[in-house]
Amino acid sequence: MAEFLDSLLHSFSLLLKKAMAESLDGSKRRGKSKWPIVALLLAILAVIFFIVMLVYISKYHKLLKQQQVVSETQKDAKESEGSASTALPTPTTTTTVPSQAVVKSSKIFSDLTAEQYEAIIQYVLDISELGVVPSKEANLTSNYIFSIDLVLPNKEDVLTYLDNENAAMPVAKAKVILFMGASNPKAIKELIVSPVDAPTTWTELSYAVDRAPSWQSRPFCNLVEAKVVDEFLLQIMEPLTPMLKAQFNMWYDVTCTDRCLFYAPVARVIPGISDRMIFVFFHFTDNQEDYYLWPVPLKMLLTTPGNGAVYTVKSVTYNDVDYDTIQALVDAYNAGNISTSSPGVEQEYAGRYGSPNRRGEDLNPGNLPPPSVTSAKRFTVQERHASWLGWEFDFSFATISAIQLFNIKYKNERIAYQLGLQDILVLYTGGDMDQAFRMYMDVGWAIGARTSTLRRGYDCPESAEYVDSSVYDVGFDRSINIRDAACVFEYRNHVPLRRHYSVDYFNYESFRFTMSMQNVVLVFRQILTVWNYDYIMDIEFHQSGVIKTSVNPTGYVQVISAGSADIRYGYSILPNASVTALLHNHAFDFVADLDIGNSNSNRFMTLDIEAKQKPHPYNSAVNMSYMVMTENTKATEQEAIINFDFSQPKQYVVFNKNETNLRNYQPRGYRIHSGNFVNVVIPDDPVFNAASWVRHQVAVTKYKDSERSTLSFFSQGDPFNPPVSLSHFQEDNESILDQDLVCWITLGVNHVPTSEDVPVTTTAGKSMSFYLIPYNYFEEDPSISSKDAQVEYPST
Repeated sequence: MAEFLDSLLHSFSLLLKKAMAESLDGSKRRGKSKWPIVALLLAILAVIFFIVMLVYISKYHKLLKQQQVVSETQKDAKESEGSASTALPTPTTTTTVPSQAVVKSSKIFSDLTAEQYEAIIQYVLDISELGVVPSKEANLTSNYIFSIDLVLPNKEDVLTYLDNENAAMPVAKAKVILFMGASNPKAIKELIVSPVDAPTTWTELSYAVDRAPSWQSRPFCNLVEAKVVDEFLLQIMEPLTPMLKAQFNMWYDVTCTDRCLFYAPVARVIPGISDRMIFVFFHFTDNQEDYYLWPVPLKMLLTTPGNGAVYTVKSVTYNDVDYDTIQALVDAYNAGNISTSSPGVEQEYAGRYGSPNRRGEDLNPGNLPPPSVTSAKRFTVQERHASWLGWEFDFSFATISAIQLFNIKYKNERIAYQLGLQDILVLYTGGDMDQAFRMYMDVGWAIGARTSTLRRGYDCPESAEYVDSSVYDVGFDRSINIRDAACVFEYRNHVPLRRHYSVDYFNYESFRFTMSMQNVVLVFRQILTVWNYDYIMDIEFHQSGVIKTSVNPTGYVQVISAGSADIRYGYSILPNASVTALLHNHAFDFVADLDIGNSNSNRFMTLDIEAKQKPHPYNSAVNMSYMVMTENTKATEQEAIINFDFSQPKQYVVFNKNETNLRNYQPRGYRIHSGNFVNVVIPDDPVFNAASWVRHQVAVTKYKDSERSTLSFFSQGDPFNPPVSLSHFQEDNESILDQDLVCWITLGVNHVPTSEDVPVTTTAGKSMSFYLIPYNYFEEDPSISSKDAQVEYPST
């Protein structure tokens, strides 16, 4: 076709030249000729013809290009069908050595190193006026270090450093918590120490008078007190050995060796009582893997006075019967008032119903299908910085909390300054003693130090990038390196990110085009193990600009030995041994410090969706229903407290009125979406003062460096009067118009354990998540540029 058009144009050109020559020759002869008129007409026709040909040629070449694309698409599809490989098309980015800017951001958020922990410990031990001794030499009347964690510089200083090439990095600091058992009165001190590489200065952190952590609120996850309580139990439980041997062939005294009962202590302040109270419950020996599911019907309540280190037994419960002293229980046993038989226990124990080992009918050939991960890495992890297809972020481990992500950017624009889990609340039911103490704020157990080493190929794909963590080992004056504490990998989601198949509405055999995009995401994963429960924490980055944060609880359920079948508190999972799995709920507190454009110009609104009715336009005798939406900008922190109401659907949006989308002229923003908001059944109990976040599903506060976190080690020990609480942040009810805003998001699930939760509760059906979704932030779907998508047109 192209050759034909060239020939035609060439012939027409020759004819035009001949006409022009004749015209000139006729003029020279000054004779009359028809050629001048013909030449003019031909010139006009030539121009028109030339324009038409250009348009035609342009369309022809465009058609050729489309056919070439279709041909390549079909070729790729055929190659994919004929190959076992799951490789994606050539990635849009390549793995490169990170720039200096990457290293710069990574350093300021990086967790403390082993060398820095050692320098801080030695510096504190050398401060003579504090009188701190090494933890291994300490007792309850000593001053010793409980924990050490990184303290980030003020946010404004961090952003100045990150956003200005020549800015100096702010000085890194650490918070050191001291238990001052030698002081009078005994107290808890929190020091800010700097710089972390070679400390030279320290200051004491101060609280409002009525919010300073009390000596009684100290966490029990410290080895010094644990040793004292263990020695006390070994002494007082010796009279119970004959009864426990007869009942379980397990006991707890200096002779028990491999038959020692396991015990779990929970320390708590009770309002109006000055003594520190410690609830202790017992299980079979932890030498067996399923000891979580073998409770012993023995519970104790210990007390210790405010300024002493002496422990006493306040009460004892056995088989749901209360005794004032251990001797009273021994007397009841010697008098024959306590049965030593437990029908079915030996038989069930031999079967090990809680064992994780495979059993039952084998329906699985044993060959795992190939993982849905990409065959080539398109992401990098350098120090504490990760990047992938336009996304980049920094991350930091801590002793007190789960991993936190910082400085989250997409295509060089900061979307969030911080994103991560703050605390976990687990509330159990049960008898009086259980209800009083089985409320756990997991931060009180140093959940960051409870990070699990990930099992390659199971917890994360073999091909993932694995990262070690460095955290403080509570009670040992040292840091510990947790191998493979987090993983990063690309995952091919089973649901396409977007797709459409275009046909004639009245002719479904017609075909115009089809488009589909695989939803490949980047996953950042950490798994926390807090005694019996494991929490799989994921943050996923999507090519559409969406960030998904999810938590999946698994592990062993918590059980009690119930003397009678009482389904008010849960179902029996081992009737012959009277084992009841307790009704409970899990709630999770997340922080999302969104920065849309200039972080100091953000607002928060709800988009309220309402149903309306009006007379039908074509029949006024009937009504027509329709929906409307109303933007409702919140002016203060109290207005921005969201208690989710299913009858009033809303969308929750953080936006910047000074940043405008150039396509629809709407303010740019991000919205918070979740299908896992939960209503905790008893949120007004004062025990929730420390976890006031659980009373709301979303809350928004003005950012302050003094209000950057709801975390406190002391919330577990004294939840009634916590040093830090979200409700404290909301008390001054500050304006949140055109401010730097922080969102607090609560997810949760009510868990009624059943027999299918044995041996280990599964994640399916218990997953919780929330999304941060672009809200007029981009001018179009940013994934439209991705090579993970394909568009196909008819081949003819």
